[in-house]
Order: sequence, then structure tokens, then C-alpha cells
Amino acid sequence: MQLTEHLSPRAAQAFIEALPVPIRDALLAYSAEIEYPVEGVLEMAIAMFLDLDCAGFADCRTDTPSMMRERIAILEAVIRKNGLTVPELPE
Repeated sequence: MQLTEHLSPRAAQAFIEALPVPIRDALLAYSAEIEYPVEGVLEMAIAMFLDLDCAGFADCRTDTPSMMRERIAILEAVIRKNGLTVPELPE
């Protein structure tokens, strides 16, 4: 799969300049530490905030929490309909 949706270096720079200094410094330090472009680090941070299972914007699911709850309810109904049990998750 070819990824085409990325944060541009120009957009990343503008974003970084708008961040509070401690956050900006930490982001730049982390980017240097992992030897990865800062726009990639920003993209991963934002995408993972939206979807913990994504690697970047291209595979990020941006469903709202209510949409996710609805999907979970549908999946649970299908599981029960097929005679299976849905394990209870700890709160």
C-alpha cells in the first residue's frame, strides 16, 4: 500500500513554531533521537491520539466515540446471535 497522505514539512514547521517551547523542544529531541523527520513524528502523534492502532494519517480511523460505541454494540449483538458470549471488560 502506497501512503500518500502525509503532513508536509512546511505545515509541520508552522505547527512546531506554534507549540509551547517545552513541547516543541521535546518533539524535536525525540525526532532527533529516533532519527525520523519531525513531520513524521507529528503525524504519528496526532494519528495515534485519534486511533491507537494506526501508524500514520493514511490508516487512521477518525470515527467519533459514539460511532465506535455503535459498532461495538452491533458486533456484540452479532456475537450473541451466533450463540457466543461477549467477555466483560474491566472498567
